[in-house]
Amino acid sequence: MTKLVFFDVKTTSLDDRAGHLWEIGLILREPGQDDTEFWWQIKPDMSGADPVSLNVSGYYQRCRVSRGEVGHAAELAPARIESKSDLCPSLNPGEVLDWVSAPTVATQLAFHLAGATVVGSNPSSDHRFGRKFLDQYGHCWTANSHLIDIRSVALGYLQARSGDPSTITPGVEWKPRELYDAFVDLHRYDAHTALDDARMARDTFDAITSPKAP
Repeated sequence: MTKLVFFDVKTTSLDDRAGHLWEIGLILREPGQDDTEFWWQIKPDMSGADPVSLNVSGYYQRCRVSRGEVGHAAELAPARIESKSDLCPSLNPGEVLDWVSAPTVATQLAFHLAGATVVGSNPSSDHRFGRKFLDQYGHCWTANSHLIDIRSVALGYLQARSGDPSTITPGVEWKPRELYDAFVDLHRYDAHTALDDARMARDTFDAITSPKAP
């Protein structure tokens, strides 16, 4: 089985030449092991930020390091973590698990991506922003150069299943959430958050590749 990384980022702009990533959701799947989830937020350089991108991804509503200096970062709890001591409170999903730095996040990201096949909803864009982030902190994107765009996989699957590809054409059906609705319960996911978008890509991938695929 291939090492897989289900990957999504939220950014300050759709243009990777001007913008930067500020949130990363990553699910690591290695042979014989349970999936491991990672969720980071990084205070970006805002000089090239696009207001629309910030509003869609909820930057000022959700980013826990938005008041910090550029390069400050946080690792967030992907799921509820129950306290094992009266000195440490339990954590709900999305609460800060650890205060870290952008170089620390880049190091972890580089090692998780090494040799992996990346699956995502818009992996070419995520790749560009991820590579830019890694380059900035002295690392290299070494995942497989062939990315799996789950939108294309889902569209192709639905076309093949229909028996008449002309009934499903890129258009309304090309919108990721409408495509994924054929495979997963969209109400389970918080739209436009990096980790839940990575989860949606993972669950759609699993639904299509399962022997019990619809």
